[in-house]
Amino acid sequence: MKISKEMRIGISFAGAVVLFIWGFNFLKGSDLFSPKREFVAIYPSVGGLVNSSPVAINGVKVGMVSGIAFVPGNSGMVAVRLLITNKIGIPANSVAHLYSADLMGSKAIEIKLG
Repeated sequence: MKISKEMRIGISFAGAVVLFIWGFNFLKGSDLFSPKREFVAIYPSVGGLVNSSPVAINGVKVGMVSGIAFVPGNSGMVAVRLLITNKIGIPANSVAHLYSADLMGSKAIEIKLG
């Protein structure tokens, strides 16, 4: 069975698009094939925290910040979505602390297990 030239070009293009999407997400720090859990932390101020900032437990990176938005209702509080990629158990009474990660002032989140 012979595959036409147009069919080969179409399959190659579709493969290139899939590879581009996977590579782009890989460079952003998120793997498409790893299991993920999402948590939300509420802060009064996040001064310097950005998307893709690290989330750590006992100094080990276990995830990253996936989104930052204001809480609805004009309260001024900020909701931060944490994307955890490790399979570590996080108890319900755990606390997520915002801290300065280095001397340049970049922020990160440390989860203190309950």
